[in-house]
Amino acid sequence: MTLVSSLLEAIGILRLEKKDRRELVNIALTKTSLALRETEYYYQDYSRDGANQEAQRRLSALWSDAAIAMREVHPKLARVFDEKSYYHAVYGDYPMDKARQFEIDLVSVRKKYQKLFESGV
Repeated sequence: MTLVSSLLEAIGILRLEKKDRRELVNIALTKTSLALRETEYYYQDYSRDGANQEAQRRLSALWSDAAIAMREVHPKLARVFDEKSYYHAVYGDYPMDKARQFEIDLVSVRKKYQKLFESGV
């Protein structure tokens, strides 16, 4: 194998890795956007209809999916999403001091998402 062919192969691998990373980021952002949107819809319904256990389970699953997708992109944010998932799984039994510690309120999470989205990761 010549030096030129080795360099071309290395460049191809780097391009593929960059493309793979971009796809991971897009998937993570999409799953996060869905979880955010569904949570916002839930809170709109909550103000009118009250708590809904089935909806809380669905939100828990959405935030868990977002956490898993975000793990390779931004591990610290993935941890926040995992806590948000747990919050919805045990709705009403989640310690509020822990919620403040992880900043899992919807406004804080949306700001973190927007910062990541705008960064172009």
